[in-house]
Order: sequence, then structure tokens, then C-alpha cells
Amino acid sequence: MKEPLHLVAAANTSAPALATLHRKGYTVSRVGDEYRAERADRCLSADDPLQLLGLAAILDERGKDWQPSDDEIQALLELEGIDDSGAKRL
Repeated sequence: MKEPLHLVAAANTSAPALATLHRKGYTVSRVGDEYRAERADRCLSADDPLQLLGLAAILDERGKDWQPSDDEIQALLELEGIDDSGAKRL
């Protein structure tokens, strides 16, 4: 059985993320410390190209209705180990 591909978010993923954004039709620029990806129908802002690509993927998948559902928020809180009171579980 082949080993699964293992990819880590690190500095060496910024260039491929930038190239992917360009292939998706975005113009990417820096505004101060912020990265911005723009195309006719959207403008995305993030701290780095990999985060920009993540935002683009969310919009590609979900469109204008990108906001999380209550169930999605609950799943994130559970993953983060946060209980209903907002406290981190040990």
C-alpha cells in the first residue's frame, strides 16, 4: 500500500499557492502586511498566499453563502476542545 501524501503548511507552500491563485484568475498584491487576491467577482485578504488560497477554495465551494452553519461551528468547537461555556477542555 502506498503511503499517503503528507503536505505541511510552511514557507515552501507559498509559491505553489500563489501560482494556483493566478491559474484561478486572481491578481495578487501586497497592501502593507496584507496579501490581497482580486478578480472581477471577489476580493480576498489574508496574511499569506496559502490563507488566500484557502479563502478562494471556500468561495469556490460555497459561494456567497460561505458562512458556517451552527453544526459546522459546533464541530469546530469540539475539534478545538472548547465546551459550551467557552472554556478549553483539558
